[in-house]
Formats: sequence, structure tokens, C-alpha cells
Amino acid sequence: MRPSDRPRTLLLSGASGFVGGRLLQRLAAGQLPALDGMRVHAITRSQPKHWPLDGVEWSPCDLSDPDSVQRLVLELGIAPTWVLHLGGLADPRVAARHPRQARSVNAGGTRNLLSALSNLARPESPVRFLLSSTAAVYGQEALDAEGRIPAGTRPRTRTAYGWSKRLAERAALACSAPGLEVLVARPYNHAGPGQSRGYVVPDLCAALRSARESGQPMHTGNLWPQRDLLHVDDVLDAYLLLLQRGEPRGVYDVARGETFAIQEILDGLIERIGPPPGLELDAGRARPGESPRIVGDARALRALGWKPRLGLAEILDSAVSG
Repeated sequence: MRPSDRPRTLLLSGASGFVGGRLLQRLAAGQLPALDGMRVHAITRSQPKHWPLDGVEWSPCDLSDPDSVQRLVLELGIAPTWVLHLGGLADPRVAARHPRQARSVNAGGTRNLLSALSNLARPESPVRFLLSSTAAVYGQEALDAEGRIPAGTRPRTRTAYGWSKRLAERAALACSAPGLEVLVARPYNHAGPGQSRGYVVPDLCAALRSARESGQPMHTGNLWPQRDLLHVDDVLDAYLLLLQRGEPRGVYDVARGETFAIQEILDGLIERIGPPPGLELDAGRARPGESPRIVGDARALRALGWKPRLGLAEILDSAVSG
């Protein structure tokens, strides 16, 4: 088959997760023109939430099992045009309790997928492979005096989650297989419809609703920290742009470049849901040594033409309704 005859295909791992599920939802709604005419092959351990969908195939696959990944890729028959690797263990708290599992899934899964794809990729018809990593690879030690992480900062993570993703990055960037063009994205905090508990916006939503239903005060952690926060749709748009235009072996931070205080997020949720009977600081939820401000630098991504379209109001609207 000539390269020009190869069907355009996106191989999507992590299709049952927050970002992967949102991609399938937007695809079904015709909101992703970058994928027009492209087949999507989703791989994940469990069936995607948005299923079945026209133009999408799904295969169960355990990325931490190299034999399972090899079989899956062999069944594809031809190399995909793009690979969006979202699959992995995404909850930092679970990673802290199970660091070996985090390394096996995040780093091992990335190595397994790259190894399997290297058997199909050809230099005359390259596969574009984007690893979704995380800004957690930087660690608090990387922050400057204003809470910024400037472009080009060396990762210094000390957490199990951040380290597992750093190992995944190393595996990706060390890949030298002909025909594989690897890129890395490091997204900062993002939220939106369908995000599960364990993250700041859905956790605040759930706590606020619970307090209103029970008539008891709402318990919170610290409200003064400021965080760089994006809508999941802006993150997805960044990923698709990188698959189209990013430089091979490039590392791109996906960040707004400005922050919102947790108090500001809570105030916005109260406007949409209603006030709780009271607010009380829960010492068990407060994190000692928490950084007052963390903000990213997405200048390399912005140079490709990306900028966030959705602000805090849209983030909170979709989180409340989704």
C-alpha cells in the first residue's frame, strides 16, 4: 500500500477516561474538524462511556501487558496516522499509595505501546505519537519566586505520580524507531463535563451540593492557593494541534498562563448552585506546605497558534451541568 493510500486513523488510548471520553463526546457532536474523515480506534481496559459511535472502533487492552499491546497493534494491520496516548493512572493519590502500579501503567504502558508501533511505522509514512504527560513532573522545587514554571525548566518531581510520568516521557523521547515522530504534552490543571471526583472542581461541586442537601456546613481545604486552570476542550484542541503541527521530540506545556484562586472557583460554584449553610476549614483537607501559586508557560504551544478559548465561567458552567 502506498503511503498516500493509507487510511487516516487515530489510535486513542485512555478512551474511557476524562479527556478521552470528552474527545469521543465532541467527535460524536461533530465538533472536531481535525478528525474529519479519520477513523478512530479506541483502546482502553473498560468500555468507553460514549459507545458505540459511528467511525469509532474499540478494543479492550491492558497497556501494562506487553503481549496484549503487541496483539492489539498487530490486529490493526497498518500503522495509525496519529496516536494520542492518554491511557494511564491519572490520580496522584492512587499513585502515592501504589507507586509500582503507577510506574507499570504510566511508564511501562508507554514503552509497550511504542515498542509495538515500531513494528508498523515506516519513515516514508510516519506515525505521529503524542504522549499526554503532566505538569506534575516539575514538582514544587521548580517554581520561581512568583509561582511560575518558566519554559525550559528542568523537572524536579518527588511524587510517585510525577515520577511515573517522567519515566514515561523518558521512554517516549528516547524512542528512535524510524517512522515514529514522538511529542510530549505537559498539561496543567483542567476541568469540565464528566470529570470524576478527586480533582478540585468536581470535589468542590460535590461538597457544596452535599452541604446544601444535609443542611450542614461545607468543609473545605485551603481556599487561598492560586492555580493555572483550563477547560478540557482547550486541552483537547491543544493535543490535536500538536499532532498536526508540533515538532517531533518537542515538549509542550499546556497552560493558561494565569491563575484562579480556589476561593474564586468556589464563589463561582456558589453562584451557580447556591450557598451552603456555612463554610468550615477541614484541617484534614488542608495541605501543609502547599504552594500559594502555580502558573505555567505555554509560549511554545502558543507559537503554533493555540490559545485558550474558554474562561472560568465556561469551566464552571460545564462542570455544574455535566
